[in-house]
Amino acid sequence: PIVVVPIAQKGENAKDHKAFFIGKKLYISEKLDGQRGTYEKGALNSYNRIEYKFLNDLTKEIQDNLPKGYVFDGELLYKPKPDEKLDRKEIRSRTATILNSDSEDKKDIEFVIFDIVKEDKWVKEVDTINFEDRRSLLEKTFKDLDLKWLRLVKIYSIQTGLDNIQHWLQISKEEG
Repeated sequence: PIVVVPIAQKGENAKDHKAFFIGKKLYISEKLDGQRGTYEKGALNSYNRIEYKFLNDLTKEIQDNLPKGYVFDGELLYKPKPDEKLDRKEIRSRTATILNSDSEDKKDIEFVIFDIVKEDKWVKEVDTINFEDRRSLLEKTFKDLDLKWLRLVKIYSIQTGLDNIQHWLQISKEEG
């Protein structure tokens, strides 16, 4: 079976739940420090289901490129310019500043997508849908698209159990 583990996404230590992971397929992805975003029915919403407004360039790119009838779950994140060298804390701060501003045309925010679910399955049935198939659909959707404000979360490894977790944590830290 394939498992997307809410406890790991909530920041709990996986080592405290070792028995849960035995024999389960895990997707090890990059850790992002932006703000949770969910695109549903034409709106980007926060974790608390409050709409993020005025993300005009980002919303247009979503509407022009992603299939209708799906919910996209991910992280909103400040996208530094090529010459900017910002650490995770600075990126998180810049993300919050932009998203919480009164500007009517918020710029430089990307949407890093980690999941896709059909609208009619969102919330009530998401746990029964195979993540491997959802990830495959995302990869097919993004294939050959030239996007500026959208990207898929980087998957470091697909593995069974918790072996090599420290290895992937170190690589993630090295990549910032």
